[in-house]
Amino acid sequence: MNNSNSREDLLRHGFLLLAAQQVGNVANALFQMVAGRMLSKAEYSILFAMLSMIMICSAPILALRTSLSYYAARLVQTGRLCEVSWLLRRWMGYILLFGLPFVVAIVLFRETVMDFQNIDRPAPVLAMAVALFLMLFMPIPAGAFIGLQAFRWFVVSISAYSLLRMAFAVVYYYYFDRTATWGLLAQVTAILFFFALATSGLSRILRVDHCGEVV
Repeated sequence: MNNSNSREDLLRHGFLLLAAQQVGNVANALFQMVAGRMLSKAEYSILFAMLSMIMICSAPILALRTSLSYYAARLVQTGRLCEVSWLLRRWMGYILLFGLPFVVAIVLFRETVMDFQNIDRPAPVLAMAVALFLMLFMPIPAGAFIGLQAFRWFVVSISAYSLLRMAFAVVYYYYFDRTATWGLLAQVTAILFFFALATSGLSRILRVDHCGEVV
């Protein structure tokens, strides 16, 4: 019976992770399609360049999600659920220590970035710097959810980010301006919503009265 339940849980959790991945893929394709149809070729090129920089600069930090999921799971297995909060705060401090100077350097040398990317204004570079800084922290709650086996919260938060980025892009392009900057600000807004959902989920799981058990 226990083996059967374990297999069912494994299949269910695997399906949830697969669903989150597919939602992200579809939402990303829609985001690109919306940008391609609503932006000029010049603005779309700028947006693509800025998103590529974000992807390149944030890719190494994605490995942190795997590490955090492992250590969070170890803490739960040894009955130290309350220490997960300490683990997350510690890594947030590390990311802040590394990420803030890096992003500040991008802002200070924005003209160099503009020349390298052949951009005629600083706004997209500044918006990219903000989006990059926030994205550096996304693997922390994502990894914690996986380690805590809170797969539903992981799927909801990641899927919400992907879908909201596309939705906010449409709204910003339609009501404000059809520029790359507003596409990047749509990403910033979606990341903030992701953190709001992730914080809500982690606060429920890591409440003091739940220390020692996962809810």
